[in-house]
Amino acid sequence: MAGVAIAVTDAEGKILQHNKALEQLVGYTDAEMENLPNIAISHPDDVRITEEHIRNILAGKTDSYRLEKRYVRKDGSVIWADVSVTAIRDENGSVHRLIGAGFDISRRRHAEAMLREKDTIFQAFMENSPIYIFFKDHNIRSVQLSRNYENMLGMPLEDILGKTMDELFPSDLAKSMIEDDKKILYEGKLVQVDEELNGRYYTTIKFPVDMEGSPRMLAGFTIDITDRIRAQQALRESEARWQFALEGIGDGVWDWNVETNTVFFSNQWKRMIGYEPEEIGDSLTEWSARMHPDDTDYVYREINKHLSGENPVYYSEHRVQCKDGTYKWILDSGKVMRAAIRLGQPQQDYLAHTRTSLQAHRRSLAPGGRAVLRAILSIDAAIGIVLLETGSKRFVMTNPAMERFTGYTGDELCHLGIEKISHPDDWEQDVKLFTEMREGNADIIPLKNVISAKGGRSCGEI
Repeated sequence: MAGVAIAVTDAEGKILQHNKALEQLVGYTDAEMENLPNIAISHPDDVRITEEHIRNILAGKTDSYRLEKRYVRKDGSVIWADVSVTAIRDENGSVHRLIGAGFDISRRRHAEAMLREKDTIFQAFMENSPIYIFFKDHNIRSVQLSRNYENMLGMPLEDILGKTMDELFPSDLAKSMIEDDKKILYEGKLVQVDEELNGRYYTTIKFPVDMEGSPRMLAGFTIDITDRIRAQQALRESEARWQFALEGIGDGVWDWNVETNTVFFSNQWKRMIGYEPEEIGDSLTEWSARMHPDDTDYVYREINKHLSGENPVYYSEHRVQCKDGTYKWILDSGKVMRAAIRLGQPQQDYLAHTRTSLQAHRRSLAPGGRAVLRAILSIDAAIGIVLLETGSKRFVMTNPAMERFTGYTGDELCHLGIEKISHPDDWEQDVKLFTEMREGNADIIPLKNVISAKGGRSCGEI
């Protein structure tokens, strides 16, 4: 019998006869096999069960046995064999000879071990996966589910397996889901669907699995995307509030990403120079090309002073060309934010993803008038002097005395505005007075405000 190892032993298990297949199975020569005890080539862990079977034969309890056991080859390697042993008895019923036959099943045992290992890994994954995993038969009944379905559906896994969604939650929606699953199963296409259940949002990938000799199964996995959906909703709401705030303050805002050289221009920024929102893109040249040629060197010099760290904030007054060809004076001020350190880069990318929030205030002063005001404000007078823009109620220029009184730098005051340093009890009346001046009903308004200095202390009145 080709490939089948055969041996004849006495009652004590010594090999008396054998075939070539046995030599090939265990790696011993014909001479080495002579009188070699069967136990000598058995794996130590299988000796006990082998001896127990032989004792049962010797005691007359049985005439044969079959088991899968391991043998240790001459080179030390281990093989598995399917072994059958039958007793030949004499006229007194005593065991005269034992005839054994076996064949190599190492490959099968190895495949089974690999399969058990994969199953162990799979079951551990199904027990602990944060992703919902399912397998359904051709009737769309669940045959395998990850453990977390218990939390999703609020019932033990044992109560879910073997049932359809309609059996678990009878409804038209469940019936529709079953029909959709069958369509996916028989069309053989991968499908992604987004679903909502009990106030949570999920995205599911479903696909058919071909089983040889069996109907297809439907498999897939579901990811809870509730946090992502809510974050997106919050982001949209935040962006809407931000856009509302940008439009509400009356200032133009632009945001320059230095790495990509793209710029976000608020709608108000575009309208300040006479354009509709869709007429200006996100290129830096939308601003630089409209800058007055006489101001270009000055503006870039101020930007570089800030980027290099020489100035804590960027500040410039320059002209920008409007849609009608005229130039409008604007005040720019802002601050760069450094990007996070990137993996593999030893230094901080100072300009990448820079986000600046710059107020572009409308200016109507002629160059000569601005020069006079600057001269006045540069005098170190005993009283604080400021130039205030009535629309935004922000300081445009301040003198040294005002900076000493409040403890703020000129840049800080221009950023804060009068509201931030005025007493709350005075502010409502001030708004009314500023409105009268802006509407042309008054050239001079009487303000009597308690001013708060840096740190919260009161420093006087304005």
